[in-house]
Amino acid sequence: MVSFNSLNATLRNISNIDSLINGPATLSAQTKVMGEATLNVDFVFASAGPQEQSQVSGTLEPTEFAIFNPMLKPYVGVNVQSGRSVQLAFNYGFNNERANGDLIFQYKNLDFLMLDKKNNSKKLLLTFLANNLVIRENNIEGNDSYRKGEIAHERNKKKGAFNFWWKAILNGIKDVAVVL
Repeated sequence: MVSFNSLNATLRNISNIDSLINGPATLSAQTKVMGEATLNVDFVFASAGPQEQSQVSGTLEPTEFAIFNPMLKPYVGVNVQSGRSVQLAFNYGFNNERANGDLIFQYKNLDFLMLDKKNNSKKLLLTFLANNLVIRENNIEGNDSYRKGEIAHERNKKKGAFNFWWKAILNGIKDVAVVL
């Protein structure tokens, strides 16, 4: 489960009276993710058809990765032991079909333990391989191995908008963190 606390949002240019709309619909929101890290997100929604591009950009303040363990353990069988995000910023366009854009994800000292989702037993060999061969421990600008992420995600139309927006960001995070 992911929690969003202290949500503040402003929605503009929404009306069923055309003369009151003076531009595209926008949504600006600020919330605490998992009760700790501030997430700022800005949407500009296309006013035409489903093929028109809407835009979203956002940032997540630096935080310890361990705050995500309540979500990661049951969902993917991962327990973060250490690591800190330094910067997460994303900007992408989306329509009813896909999302494309970029993502900056700087982090350091990522170390995690792989678990069996059924009984929480440790998967030591898989943990060793993932920590040493699959996932980058650090991604800091200025290092030779630093990379920016590309968001290129196709929408699963059987899922809702929040799932689509989240999976687009996850696509960019994987592009940065996965070595292979």
